[in-house]
Amino acid sequence: MKNAFLSVSNKDRLDLLAKHFFDHGVNMIATGGTKKYIEDLGLPVQSIETITRKPEAFQGRMKSISFELASGILYRRGDKGDEEDRKKLEIPSIDYVVVNFYPFEEKREEKLSEEQMVDYIDIGGPTMLRAAAKNFKDVTILSNPEQYESFVKKEADSTFNVSHRKELAKEAFRLSQRYDAAIFEHFSFQELRYGENPQQAAKVFYDAKVWQILHEDKALSYNNWLDVEAAKNILIDFQKAFSEKNTVCVIKHNNPCGLAASDKAEVSLQQAWAGDPVSAFGSIVGFSGECDLAAATFLKDKFIEVVLAKSFSEEAFALLKTKKNLRLLTYAPLQESQHSTRWNSLSLSQDYDTTVDYDFQWQSKRKDAKKEKLAKFSILCSKHLKSNAIALCRETKEGFQMVGAGMGQPNRIDCLKRLAVPRMQDYFPGIDTKEIFLASDAFFPFADAVEEAAKVGIEWIAQPGGSIRDEEVIAKADASNVAMLFYKSRHFKH
Repeated sequence: MKNAFLSVSNKDRLDLLAKHFFDHGVNMIATGGTKKYIEDLGLPVQSIETITRKPEAFQGRMKSISFELASGILYRRGDKGDEEDRKKLEIPSIDYVVVNFYPFEEKREEKLSEEQMVDYIDIGGPTMLRAAAKNFKDVTILSNPEQYESFVKKEADSTFNVSHRKELAKEAFRLSQRYDAAIFEHFSFQELRYGENPQQAAKVFYDAKVWQILHEDKALSYNNWLDVEAAKNILIDFQKAFSEKNTVCVIKHNNPCGLAASDKAEVSLQQAWAGDPVSAFGSIVGFSGECDLAAATFLKDKFIEVVLAKSFSEEAFALLKTKKNLRLLTYAPLQESQHSTRWNSLSLSQDYDTTVDYDFQWQSKRKDAKKEKLAKFSILCSKHLKSNAIALCRETKEGFQMVGAGMGQPNRIDCLKRLAVPRMQDYFPGIDTKEIFLASDAFFPFADAVEEAAKVGIEWIAQPGGSIRDEEVIAKADASNVAMLFYKSRHFKH
């Protein structure tokens, strides 16, 4: 005889499933409330105590967790050693596991006390669910009442098989992940005033190993957190690529509107700010090293939301603390291999783009290895702009400076022609465009970008390459006396 273990908080459609098990000779074993529900249907059901050999205890906190029940779920059918252990230990085979959890997520909405919420953390249910899901080759796990009808129908017509059990196991792991995430969020996340817009509720969890909030005259907002994360990623990249320099970025709406690297933080800050002083209003400013008194003095009369740095000098911190509504943070690199994005019905995960070194391959007749450090700076600037990104950069006496940026448009020509170049011309009138290096985060699908760059006198271009029209693009560069290198690593950023 097969055995089914049932322990559910949500008893919707349980009558359908219980009757199916009874009709097919499956012995049912259940915990308290679930057992009573099945008994009220007039169907035979065993108490969990007949398996665990222990009574429910501690006001219901201990019910299903036991060596006997977990073993009956986990042992490998057909394995000689496992079968011998099962017989010797008198372990019953558990072939079906039907569980759903205490309604922790629903109870969060009731604003219960912490002590009350702790009582809605399910332990036995997730344990049995994960055990059954792990052993899906032999055990069926049903974790949602909406699965019952389809399961009953497939078993009735003998079409239910291991591929269906595997799908049910994936659903079980998804439920477990969501449940644990809800518990973690409830006890770890902090309420924010609102999300991207006032009508949106929002919370934040930040890793204290990465972030230290030194001063918070006003609570950080959802959008502030998005921007400081963007700034941190930029600064870590530039610290790796240009460790001898002090890099400063000015962030607005998740994009660097100013970026510069030099020997002194104050100089880098001045040059980053000059890259787009209009967008810098209400921005977030980040330092790859220490924010010193000279840099803090420059920022004293500027309207900014946040300053983040590896550290603050004592004098800089004392000065910036006096600014109204300003927040001061320090950051540290996080050794993380992946990041995730989630929507209501979709979850995506990918490796971090940690590339900061490139295999430069000059494609044009004109080339100059001395320009490769500027090329690298330019490419890293484009890496952290939203696609289709164009970064225009130059070498200064002190280091490197981004002087124009175009990002977030459906086509690259708009980013170049209507955003990056006009900004450069507005903020740096009379600039020598022959010294500008243009970097693109992805390949040029057509030669038009080279043509537009040449029109304004830009003679240096870095792009990943990889277009079916690469030869046409290179030919246009040669015809326009433009030097072009490929760097192979695309940095497309949605």
